[in-house]
Amino acid sequence: MLLEPATDATFAEETAPLWAWYDALRPNLWRGGETFPENQSVQQQLLNDGEVDISMSFDPASTAAAIAQGLLPETSRVFVPDGGTIGNVSFVAIPYNAAHARGAQVVANFLLDPKVQAQMQNIEILGSFSVLDLARLDNAARARFEGSAALGSFLVLRFTLHNLTEGIGIVAPMVWRRPSLWVFAALAALAGLPAVAGVWLGSYAFSPHWAALAFAVGAGAILQVIVEVGGLLVRDGQREGRPWLSGAALAGAGSGAAVMYVTALLVQV
Repeated sequence: MLLEPATDATFAEETAPLWAWYDALRPNLWRGGETFPENQSVQQQLLNDGEVDISMSFDPASTAAAIAQGLLPETSRVFVPDGGTIGNVSFVAIPYNAAHARGAQVVANFLLDPKVQAQMQNIEILGSFSVLDLARLDNAARARFEGSAALGSFLVLRFTLHNLTEGIGIVAPMVWRRPSLWVFAALAALAGLPAVAGVWLGSYAFSPHWAALAFAVGAGAILQVIVEVGGLLVRDGQREGRPWLSGAALAGAGSGAAVMYVTALLVQV
């Protein structure tokens, strides 16, 4: 339809299928198609209020950005037709008679800078896909776009290793009772693996309320570990007739704090 411009003589005939399709669709539209939202923001608000079941956007990432900003419910999902759809990207244009064309070119070049494009793609800033072809960027520039995925994998691996070893540390007192190896491994997994599962589940959560609850539970778990391990040190010290706060315990706590501090300096989210 309309593969070529319609002339005044052929307009009615060429557009007849379009109006037939629209007449069939119209009863299913908001307010029977008698009126339409004035812009995308109003349409998005209608979706948030449950007035409509579907909205439109040129950017597939806009839904995630709206969820992060609290403009859409967490149950919102992106749907792209199998046959594709019309898309759009932000762009700038310089009129042929611009008074300051060179200055406009500086702005355009700035907006195309990989660092700026990576910031624009950040879901917490704009969440709009970059217009750059990553295959044509050098490794340093490409890493700006791949950093989120790499950081996520790094953190998952780090949390996995951390919590497995933490599990071993928690069940280490069981060594006094000499359990079998498989019992020891099972207890270590029971102590550490739930936190690993929590990391994966948390990666799908966008709600600040769930995040606050998770942080609260995590802080409580850390406090519980401190209390339990501290009590163990006190009991061992009393049983063996030595101070509970030994040099080895201080060295271990200091080394752990130093590693976390260095990690915080090297990894920036």
